[in-house]
Amino acid sequence: GMLSSSPNYCLLMVAANNGLVGMSKEHLGIALALNVPVMVIITKIDICPEPVLKETINQLTRILKSPAARKMPIFIEDMEQTINTATQFVSTRICPIFKVSNVTGAGLDYVRTFLNLLPHYGHYNTEAPFEFLVNDIFSVPFVGTVVSGIAKSGVVHAGDSVQIGPDSLGRFITTTIKSIERKRIPVN
Repeated sequence: GMLSSSPNYCLLMVAANNGLVGMSKEHLGIALALNVPVMVIITKIDICPEPVLKETINQLTRILKSPAARKMPIFIEDMEQTINTATQFVSTRICPIFKVSNVTGAGLDYVRTFLNLLPHYGHYNTEAPFEFLVNDIFSVPFVGTVVSGIAKSGVVHAGDSVQIGPDSLGRFITTTIKSIERKRIPVN
């Protein structure tokens, strides 16, 4: 799934009162294996006792600095640090860490600013043939078959003919695009 989406970044959420457990460790491992830059958000700082938060931070720092991860944790504490880290986040060695509360809003401005400043990696080739990776198929009453997925290259419009496949026998089926939506909003 992560390879088909070609992610530019990995944003790992860690609950301050739980630490890096089970599935979070697996997600970090996948991001490291794919060499995707990682940033961490420690949530629930408003309900976490200080000693537990300190232990979570120590655990996270220990894992990120381990020989398997080889990351340099950078705890984002102010806006200047946010801007500097976002503009230098081309290195996969650094790992920005934000401490936030979704209740009080503490730290969320740093996260928003950081995400808005991140450079986009990769290139979408509009000149290449249209390629769309189908992630899911739906049958909608009175509409028909609807597919969702990720456009990898090219340009397509409603009314264009496309080929879908290959099926289990290696065949492609020609069909026509009736409409296109992004986030449930019609687009051209």
